[in-house]
Amino acid sequence: MEGSGEPAPKRVKHEETIFKTFDKCLRSQLDKVRKSLRDGMNLRFLKIRCANANASVSFSKATCDTESHVWPESSGIALTGKKVKCVIGSIFVEGLDMMEKYFKRGKIPEDPDYQKALEKLLTFLSKSREDNEALFEDMKDKSEGDWAIRVAQHLLVQLSVYDSYLIDSYKGCNFSCCPCPRKDHLLGFTCDTSFGCENSWHGKPDIIVQDIPVTVQMEGMPALRPEPSAETAVSSKKDNKFLQQHKAQLKAQTITFSPLQEKTNKCKLRNSLVPGIGISTKYLLVNFYDSVHDVLLTSKPLTIFKGEELMYSTILFLWLTLNYRLLCSGLTETMKPFKAGFFDVVDISTFRENVRRPLHVSHEDDDDDDDDPTDNPGLSFNPPPSLLSKYIDP
Repeated sequence: MEGSGEPAPKRVKHEETIFKTFDKCLRSQLDKVRKSLRDGMNLRFLKIRCANANASVSFSKATCDTESHVWPESSGIALTGKKVKCVIGSIFVEGLDMMEKYFKRGKIPEDPDYQKALEKLLTFLSKSREDNEALFEDMKDKSEGDWAIRVAQHLLVQLSVYDSYLIDSYKGCNFSCCPCPRKDHLLGFTCDTSFGCENSWHGKPDIIVQDIPVTVQMEGMPALRPEPSAETAVSSKKDNKFLQQHKAQLKAQTITFSPLQEKTNKCKLRNSLVPGIGISTKYLLVNFYDSVHDVLLTSKPLTIFKGEELMYSTILFLWLTLNYRLLCSGLTETMKPFKAGFFDVVDISTFRENVRRPLHVSHEDDDDDDDDPTDNPGLSFNPPPSLLSKYIDP
């Protein structure tokens, strides 16, 4: 202390607290989950068979029919005819390396951004079941808008290094606080989430968090944006995890958002691989698109909620994805030959030049455009400039 001859006490950083107190048994368990992400959880390479990106259509009406790349006979390997896949760890080298150092050896990252990312993950995983129940409590007869805010508030922003989110205005949903029973103070803002090309795909995702478009699907709940009935009625033959139209919408949003990020936020990106997220009350679906190398990756629908329990493997993957600017290492050279074929659908130079945010298409007769964010008195339409500088492109 000053004047006492004793050294001043070393300041204990807030970030270090959770690192030191995090349960060691859970840390060991999470290291096993990390290994499954590194070695076992796969992404498939997709190629486009047909898409309506050369016409002016909203994301909710997008067509993006894809199939998996398969290993050709000329590859000379035993996988001939099998789907081309990569493990998640191959595009998140830095993220998996940081997890290994902490989960195995307790090593805390020195970089403050990496510290914050890891702190957010550990804090979320340390919460009690009661803390996470805000996602599901009192959800009977609730709307898609209600679910979107809960997902943004109690899941996405809790795992992101950014402490806020932007959400589209939902007609009929007037929230002065989170719709969960706890009525928490909102961490996000309603805002214009629109982006795209006037003469191609365009529209508004439900949520934008850390420059990632997020689309929600609410099984068995009333949708605030009716989809075209002919498309919506078609679902996967194997399961009902995501409607085909939601899958097409997610692919269109991801493909469109990637060149937008490359155009407006290139200085903030370590590489050109950009994700898009789809989330339902049970499953997570993630796409990645590299608009420089024309490569499209997709996960399978991953169980994220089993009842009201969170699945650790999916949570770690979601955390990696949400913090892709920090943790994603991008495509390896061996991945780049598996083209999506989007450059064959549109003139990519023109597409890059025309993609922008926000975007309003005056002639588009779409239910999405009927929602005026200023009609929603419960959520602020004017995020502070400090937040806008992170989310809104110049």
